[in-house]
Amino acid sequence: LKLRGSGSAMKGRPVAALPTEAFFSNVPYNTSEEHLREIFSTAGEVANLQLFRKNGESRGMGVVTFLDPESVQRAVQMLRDAEVGDRKMWVSTHNRSPELERG
Repeated sequence: LKLRGSGSAMKGRPVAALPTEAFFSNVPYNTSEEHLREIFSTAGEVANLQLFRKNGESRGMGVVTFLDPESVQRAVQMLRDAEVGDRKMWVSTHNRSPELERG
């Protein structure tokens, strides 16, 4: 946890770190991770991209990690509702959920 401020009112209060991950969904199942990296790199430098799979097959969703929080905000603004294949992709800031990542 990051702690903010040294005053007594703020001492020990955690500060939420800005997200460096974006969640995406509604992409065609045949979309490759490489193609998604290319799309997300228009918003910033991609550190990692994970396409969620079940039994080896794409679930049409995943998480992209950027090197900085500003890139996440750009991705949400630029790429939410962007057409990928014949679908409009959903992009939002990501809070980790183990249920989504299982598969």
